[in-house]
Amino acid sequence: MKKKTLFFLVALFNLAANYAHPVTPTYFKMLHLDNSVFGTAFAVMSFGIFIASPFWSKIAGLVNSKSVIAIGCIGYAVAQFLFAVGHTTSLILIGRLLAGLACGAFFVGVLNYIVNLSSEINRGANLTLNATIQTVASALGYFVGGMLGAYNVYLSFAVQVIQLTLVGILFYLLLEKDSQNTDSLQLSLILKESNPLKRLEDGRLLMNKAFALLFSVSILLYLGYTAFDQSFNYYLKDIFNLSSGFNGIFKGAIGIISLIVNTSIGLYLMKNTKISKSLIYVLLGASTLMVLILFSHHLTAYVIWA
Repeated sequence: MKKKTLFFLVALFNLAANYAHPVTPTYFKMLHLDNSVFGTAFAVMSFGIFIASPFWSKIAGLVNSKSVIAIGCIGYAVAQFLFAVGHTTSLILIGRLLAGLACGAFFVGVLNYIVNLSSEINRGANLTLNATIQTVASALGYFVGGMLGAYNVYLSFAVQVIQLTLVGILFYLLLEKDSQNTDSLQLSLILKESNPLKRLEDGRLLMNKAFALLFSVSILLYLGYTAFDQSFNYYLKDIFNLSSGFNGIFKGAIGIISLIVNTSIGLYLMKNTKISKSLIYVLLGASTLMVLILFSHHLTAYVIWA
């Protein structure tokens, strides 16, 4: 596996993938769209990732992962172009759905590629490195996109589309194939096996009370996290009328802080404490901060607690 090439391109993708995020609230306000569209657009994209990921996993095994990755990159570029030029709610939502389908291809393809071409000894380290690079590059991409959008919202979209397209081409040209399957393509069978609801149903075979509790807590946790994260971006523009540059700076800083905390406090808690008890205090602390945010009407206090 061309490790340096792979992770350099993964960084370039995650940089570009986040260029539009800090300017999206400004873009929606500029188009005078209903406030609910911001949340709906995110939900549609997430739905696209959910329904497409099992499908792309099958395609990656049938063809090869690098082709799926390239499709994801270029598909995302097309989706973002449609997002930028579609000034109606329906076209924007179509663009978001296509973006979700494309992101599913990229993330599944990269994971498959790493697993297939890593040795058993290096596999865990490579997967961890991939997650770390995505975190840092995403934070930096938020910052770059915010700065570009401060000059012109459409500049963020233009740079994003160009970079995603080039990265997709480079993925296909520079990476080696991880599989060479000569079986004929049976699309109907692949679609049947790619039903995400069927995968969830199969998960019942592994379910017990402990897993049920864990998954229930995870669902509630990520409902709250996603609701706050998405609302925060829009709130800064809608209420405080801040530029995309401030949004990019703040979310970029949060990404770096998260990386530092995960690799220091997070690792310490996992290695030296009973994680089930530690999680109670972590969530209690997060809940306390959320209460403080509710009563923070001044920008400085709001940003500090957030």
